[in-house]
Amino acid sequence: MATMRILNPTAKKQTAMRPLTPFTAPIRRIGLLHNSKTDFDRLAAALAAALKAVLAIDTVALHRKERYSSGVPEALLRTLCDEYDLVITGLAA
Repeated sequence: MATMRILNPTAKKQTAMRPLTPFTAPIRRIGLLHNSKTDFDRLAAALAAALKAVLAIDTVALHRKERYSSGVPEALLRTLCDEYDLVITGLAA
């Protein structure tokens, strides 16, 4: 018979409230990094629409990395850093 080891991944609850860092520059260009997971296209489209509804955004661009388990290629990382005011990555769908 096999045994199963169950881990408890909960962390200690933070008791002190931490202030959020305000944006100091206007955000006009947002990049989304597609992690190549199933149904991410639907999530990215919904996120772009939701952001445009509440922020004065000129551009929401979607970029894709090859596999969800791989890192971002250096050239794509440079593009994201140079062309966007904010990049959203690490989303799971």
